Amino acid sequence: MGTSILDGRQPGELSIRLMAQDAIALIKHLGYEDIDILGWSMGGAVAQQLLIILASAEDPESSGENDRAAAPFRVHHALLTATFAKVPHAEPVFEKWCTDFVSTYFPLLLARDEPEEGKGEAKMSDEQKRDIMKCAVETFFDPEFLKTEKGRTVFDAHMHAIAYKRPIAQIVRQVLAVHSLDLRPGLHLIKPSTKVLIIHGTKDEIVAPWHEGKDLADHIKHAQWLPIDPDGKIEGRVPSEEFGHAWWHYFEIEVWVRVVQTFTKDGKK
Repeated sequence: MGTSILDGRQPGELSIRLMAQDAIALIKHLGYEDIDILGWSMGGAVAQQLLIILASAEDPESSGENDRAAAPFRVHHALLTATFAKVPHAEPVFEKWCTDFVSTYFPLLLARDEPEEGKGEAKMSDEQKRDIMKCAVETFFDPEFLKTEKGRTVFDAHMHAIAYKRPIAQIVRQVLAVHSLDLRPGLHLIKPSTKVLIIHGTKDEIVAPWHEGKDLADHIKHAQWLPIDPDGKIEGRVPSEEFGHAWWHYFEIEVWVRVVQTFTKDGKK
């Protein structure tokens, strides 16, 4: 199906909307009425679209139980992590990788059946996959982190998970899903009753430059920015904003657990 007739939406916007609608359908099927959500990277864009859909479904004049009748469930807390409302201007290295990668493997998306013998992923060796994905996985982190023992271990784990286990066509679809995305016009609909926390590090090389992530806070006026405590004495804060796209690897997991718990419990013990 061509993209030019899909409700007048850009391909990226439509893809994210469909994924958000799938998530809403699943949550409804499970019977949840009150939830918290966390979205990372493209998942953060899906989370934003989910919130916009729910907010759009509600009558702006309604209140109380009428809101529950208008929307299938309530989102009390939303964590938007290493994500964006509009496709950012990528760093040159990552931008070149995206361009080369999509132009090389886009034909896989057009094939109705398996790739022909000797073409595409069917004849791609593990080493070829590793070479293709190396640049992308490196952008999950920053160069200094990758020089550490922990960084090298984490990098190898991501390489194995992505390069060896995920089909190339699936990765291409993910890249294309956020192409020309711009959710900013709908973000003002998100009500203050849904508390929002933005987690975005200064060393993020995918959502870059850094202000692209910060831009979310300008469009969701009640959103909170990840709280910082350099001394590490305040519960629910991180020591710095110096972390990359795969943010959870940068500090001890207990630090992030406390951040999430403090936020979702509204600061209560």
